[in-house]
Amino acid sequence: MREWRSRVSRVLQKSAILGGAALALWAASPAAAAPEKLAITSAVYKAERSELRIEGRCKHVDSIVLVRDATTKKLIGSAAVRADGVWMLKIRDPNFVPTRTRAECDGARAECAVETLAVASPAVAAQGAAGPIQ
Repeated sequence: MREWRSRVSRVLQKSAILGGAALALWAASPAAAAPEKLAITSAVYKAERSELRIEGRCKHVDSIVLVRDATTKKLIGSAAVRADGVWMLKIRDPNFVPTRTRAECDGARAECAVETLAVASPAVAAQGAAGPIQ
């Protein structure tokens, strides 16, 4: 408790000198931020496979994460949170591909843009690691 008070006191002293900027930086620092209850770690649509894959972490173990299109709020799917806090949703041939997703679990929310990996051209796909086509 004393360490915390000492830290706050130092920040307030610096804040007075810097006109409040130090307090804003301290409040936004990762050490001062509350731990995330829910996060989307990856959201990728692989056009070549026609596969949408959304992964994340959740502190609410053994819960269900609902994944929605962040713009339309349309439900994309749901995933169970494993004992290690990881969840994953994989959909083959999705009806639509969102540009941004939103995950919801026990009142916590997280959003993430969907990265689209384009289909490689036939010449590039055939070239692969073997080198150029002769």
